[in-house]
Amino acid sequence: MKDDDGREEEGTSARVFRPGTTTAAGASLSLARAVAALLLWQGAIHFNVALAAACAFVFPARVAMLVLCTQLFSMLVPADGTSRFGRSIARFICKHGLGYFPVTLHVEHYEAFDPQGAYVFGYEPHSIMPFGAWALTEPASCMPLPKMKILTSSAAFYIPLMRQIWMWLGSVPATREIFCSHLADGYSCVVSPGGLRETLHMNPGLEVAFIKSRKVS
Repeated sequence: MKDDDGREEEGTSARVFRPGTTTAAGASLSLARAVAALLLWQGAIHFNVALAAACAFVFPARVAMLVLCTQLFSMLVPADGTSRFGRSIARFICKHGLGYFPVTLHVEHYEAFDPQGAYVFGYEPHSIMPFGAWALTEPASCMPLPKMKILTSSAAFYIPLMRQIWMWLGSVPATREIFCSHLADGYSCVVSPGGLRETLHMNPGLEVAFIKSRKVS
C-alpha cells in the first residue's frame, strides 16, 4: 500500500519510503521542481564561486567590496534554523530533491523507535555528498523521530546561503561537543564515520568506507 508521499508499507515491522517520487494522483513530480530543489540544496557553492569570480573580474571595485562585505556579514550573523519559512524550504527540498534520484529508505522494525528517544545512525558511504542521509531527517517525514540532526563538515557553515539552508535541513557542525550536546538534548543524530576523507579513495563504480583510523574514547 502506498500513500501520497510515495510511502509503501511492508508488513507490520518493515516499511519502505520513497519521498517525493509521486503526487497524490500518482503522477511523476515536476522535473523543474526537482532541479529547483537541488539548486537550493547544493547550488550555494557554485553561486558563491561565480559571485567571487564576478567580483574579481566583472564588478566595479565599489560593487565588489559591497558584495564581499555582505558575504562576510552573512557568514558571521547568527543563523536561525527553526523559522517557519525555513521549514517550508526544507520540506520542499526533501520532497523534490530526494525524489529526483530517487532515494529509497528501508526501515526495519519501524514501530520499535521511541519518538522521545535519541538514536545514533551511521551512514555509509559518504561519497561526494551523502544525499541519502537526508531521508532520515524530520523534513523528509520518513522516520517517527521528531528531533533529528545530521552532522556535517564544519566548513559548510562558513559558506554564505549554504549554512542557512543546511541548518533548515537539520544539519549541525560535526564536532564532538555539538554531537554530545544534541544527544543529551534528545536529538537523534546521523553521522558518516568515514567523513570527507572517503572521497580520496573513490574510484569509478567503487565506494570505500574509511573508518580504520577512528579512535574510540
